[in-house]
Amino acid sequence: MESIGKKIKMLRDQSNLSDGEFAKKLGIAKSTLWGYESGKKTVSIPHLSAIADFFGVSTDFLLDRSAGQVELDLQNKQKLAGYTLLIDNHPMNDAEIEEAIAYIRTRRRMKRHG
Repeated sequence: MESIGKKIKMLRDQSNLSDGEFAKKLGIAKSTLWGYESGKKTVSIPHLSAIADFFGVSTDFLLDRSAGQVELDLQNKQKLAGYTLLIDNHPMNDAEIEEAIAYIRTRRRMKRHG
């Protein structure tokens, strides 16, 4: 399990940003960033979100957590409340979700009977 600080540093290095540049872009003190990257300071929730948004990754990725399962029950849309399903970084609408599920169900049936 990789620490969040190591992941932040890795992402920052991949983006060719100095610690000072990245801290400035986030609007935080360089010492705060050092604390996060060294693991001596716990990343605040607002900073966690800002870092994830900046690098285009999920907070689950930064926290080294796997996403939970969501049962796509189209008869009960409340189960999907609070989630945005994305394909190619674009939200899916209800019709697209239904079409994707129908496609997957059809493929599964074909495999069982084929």
